[in-house]
Amino acid sequence: MPIVRRLPHRLGIMVPSRDRHGHPVPKAVRAEIERVVAEWFSKAFGGSTEERVGHRDRLIGRFEVKPGKVVVETVKEVWAQCTRREFERHRLRLARLAEWVCSHGDQAVVAITVDREMRLVAAAPGGSIGPI
Repeated sequence: MPIVRRLPHRLGIMVPSRDRHGHPVPKAVRAEIERVVAEWFSKAFGGSTEERVGHRDRLIGRFEVKPGKVVVETVKEVWAQCTRREFERHRLRLARLAEWVCSHGDQAVVAITVDREMRLVAAAPGGSIGPI
C-alpha cells in the first residue's frame, strides 16, 4: 500500500477545566474554548483529534495555585499531525490561540505541544507571544 502523504509534525493545545485559582472554568466558557480550538485546528489542518486526558490517572493535569496547594484537573488535548509547511505556517498561530485561551479561561499559562515538547504560553502584556 503506498503512503500518500507524510505528516511528520504534531501540534496540540491543552484545554483546561480549572482556572488559575483552581476553580472550575464555567461550562459555557469551556464549551466556547473547546469549540474555538476545535474549529481552529479543523481550519488550519483540515481536521483534528481530541483526547480527553484524565481517563487514566497518569494523564490528569496538576498545577500549584499557591505554595502547598495543588489542583487536580481533567484536560482535553486537541492536536493534529501536519506537514513541515503547515508546521511552519501555524506554530506561532497556535501560540496566539493559547494566549486567547489564557485570557478567556482565566489561566496563568496554557500548555501547547510541539512535536514531543510541551511549551507553556501565557497571555503577555502588550500581546507579545514570547519565545516558543
